[in-house]
Amino acid sequence: TGKTLRTLYSKPVSDGHAAWAPNGRRLVAATTMEGFVTVDLDTNQARIARQPSVASSVSPQAFDDSGETFITSERVGDKTRARIWRFPRVESDGPSIMPPSPGRFLGAGFVMMRDGKSFLGAELIHGNEQITERSVPDGKLLFAFDPPPKLQGRHESWSELARSYDGNVVFGATTRGRIVSWRKGSKECVWTIGEGNPISQIPISRDGKRLLSTSVDKLSKLWDLNTRRCVAEIPGFIGDISADGRRVFVGGSVLRCIDPDKYHAFLEFTLP
Repeated sequence: TGKTLRTLYSKPVSDGHAAWAPNGRRLVAATTMEGFVTVDLDTNQARIARQPSVASSVSPQAFDDSGETFITSERVGDKTRARIWRFPRVESDGPSIMPPSPGRFLGAGFVMMRDGKSFLGAELIHGNEQITERSVPDGKLLFAFDPPPKLQGRHESWSELARSYDGNVVFGATTRGRIVSWRKGSKECVWTIGEGNPISQIPISRDGKRLLSTSVDKLSKLWDLNTRRCVAEIPGFIGDISADGRRVFVGGSVLRCIDPDKYHAFLEFTLP
């Protein structure tokens, strides 16, 4: 029906800056004023975490599989750093991680790995933009994935990162509309699909069969990862896939719920 079930936090939050725990019972969202808010759906408790004074903005990125640890992206001057938090103990700062000079994190966000012991980020290393895996909490470089051949010029950068539910496949999306895949532990990319406008989100179904790419051109694409083909194009610039993979949600001014097997909207309603 599109009706509001309950209000968890009544102050403004930032569009698109939120992370759900895998069990769907915990949420972290960026606020427009204070930093970010953590919400426990079992207790209906919301807690405010003030952003560190040196950071100009804080954006929640992802949980680990336990839902106990999450990572945020912070802007400090012209640099980006990662910070690790324990849910819901957010009164004090967790350890912050920045790559050593001359490297620096890019604005593609971060992804926690399943066990919470490492995370993915995009970095500029010796002039090349690479997706890396670093350990928690010391930030030690564990692995660097080789970029695809064309990602060497200044006109294409990483815009979003993701991983499969089991953590065995790593994905990167670019500002030229490409999606690149690697096997965890292998430097060379497995495949590259797509081309077009910058991609903003790449949620993946838990079974690893489907990927949804959302773009700034307000057109989302549903991909079959077995055939690597686009099977549906849906109006909207934000989206997600349900945990069971049976529902695809794409929003803009209208929220559409898509059946991924029949590729049609079975529910549509206009957002307020």
